[in-house]
Amino acid sequence: MQSLEKILPDLFERLEFASGMKLSVGHKSEVINYLKEINETRPHQAYSEAIHFLYLRGYCSKEYDERMKKQEEEYRRTFRSKTIKKNH
Repeated sequence: MQSLEKILPDLFERLEFASGMKLSVGHKSEVINYLKEINETRPHQAYSEAIHFLYLRGYCSKEYDERMKKQEEEYRRTFRSKTIKKNH
């Protein structure tokens, strides 16, 4: 299991990519505290929990949430294809 600190740079990059906005220091701090509270360090699960947390806190609207889901699917496809190419 990875430590939370190791997954944070990629996690924030993914959240910013999906949301189309730059997360403030306050947003990042809230996400970190929440993930520590629930003790989540698995990258994909931490991302899902962070998106859900931001949505529940009212930082994103329904449309924003839908856009994030679509962009996350695109990001995963891109990431997966890069990983597959790297492993072959």
